[in-house]
Amino acid sequence: AGVVVKDTTAPKIYVPSTRVVETNDNEATVPFTAMAQDDVDGWVDVSYSIEPGSKFTRGNTTVTVTAYDSAGNKTTKDFTVTVKKPSAKPEITPTNNSARS
Repeated sequence: AGVVVKDTTAPKIYVPSTRVVETNDNEATVPFTAMAQDDVDGWVDVSYSIEPGSKFTRGNTTVTVTAYDSAGNKTTKDFTVTVKKPSAKPEITPTNNSARS
C-alpha cells in the first residue's frame, strides 16, 4: 500500500503593518492587501472581516484576515487600521532678521 501524507499545516498569512491614515473627516477609505501561502497549495485566497477599500471611522479598527488550504486547514491574522486627525504641525514664527540702524 502507498503512503498517505496528510496536510496538517495551515497557510501562512502576510498582512500589512498597522495602517495609519490622517484625515480631517470622520472616516477614510483605506486600501490594503494581504496574501497567504500554503506549503502544499502555494498561494491561496484570503477573506477579510472588513474588505479593502472600505470606509473606516476615526479610531482603531482590527481587520482579521482568514485563509484556508485545500485540506481545510485554517489560519487567521489581524492587523490594525488607525484613522486619526492630522498631526499638528509646529507653528513657525517669522523672525525679523533685518539690520537695526
